[in-house]
Amino acid sequence: MTMLNRLSLGLLPPVSFDKAYGDNSLRAAADALTRRADWRPARDLLLSGGNDWALKDHRVQYLSDRPTVLPALQNWAKAEPGSADALTVLSRANIARA
Repeated sequence: MTMLNRLSLGLLPPVSFDKAYGDNSLRAAADALTRRADWRPARDLLLSGGNDWALKDHRVQYLSDRPTVLPALQNWAKAEPGSADALTVLSRANIARA
């Protein structure tokens, strides 16, 4: 059923929920984690949030929800063992998989 037919029948259009809430930088960082196992964009993104804890929490959750990011996150934690962001995202990813 096309969108025009759905609307003409009084039906609502299909719902597409964007878990990134339109944050293109977050999508790009998650894409780098999943496709290239590159953790640097995620690190830079989390650092750019400063002290906006709600934003950081959302971004950490979004990044840790990706099913294939665990090896990249482990590499990040090994490369920067003192990084609270790396350990937080890795911890959330491990909890999600427990």
